[in-house]
Amino acid sequence: MTHHNRISFIMTNILSIVNTPTPCGDIVLGDINGSLCLSDWILNNHHLKSIARICKANNVAISYSSTPIIESAITQLSEYFQGNRTSFQLPTMLIGTDFQKAVWRAINNIPFGCLISYSELAQTIGMPRAVRAVANAVGANPLPIIIPCHRVTTNRGEHTGFSGGINAKLQILTIESK
Repeated sequence: MTHHNRISFIMTNILSIVNTPTPCGDIVLGDINGSLCLSDWILNNHHLKSIARICKANNVAISYSSTPIIESAITQLSEYFQGNRTSFQLPTMLIGTDFQKAVWRAINNIPFGCLISYSELAQTIGMPRAVRAVANAVGANPLPIIIPCHRVTTNRGEHTGFSGGINAKLQILTIESK
């Protein structure tokens, strides 16, 4: 009987990340395999939670370098902040639980310049009693601005709990109200 030594190679995905400024604060953009998976705020190290989730879900090596998708995201974000873009045309990779992904897809359907409450969002995904879980999923959004979680408010219309800070949320909503 012959024994063969097998060498296994584990394919490592590359998470390319770049810090970029916006008028509302600095963000980190990330791309895996040609899909944007991260556009998160640096404020309060919010992006570190998203990066940890991405690394846990994928066998990832981090490269501090740009990609065509990141460059496209920078261009589209610039257009958005200048008031020349109302939506983003970028391939995205949602990394989270099935529930979180359902919430993020529903957020992505909120029209430009419109607001909905957490309870309305919970109803949209067919889980009207899951308001707190929906709020937690909104807070875990790894693609703020691209997936417009800034359009979600409390039932009373209050602007709370934004990963980029309340001032950034208000600035973004002002852009969308013009």
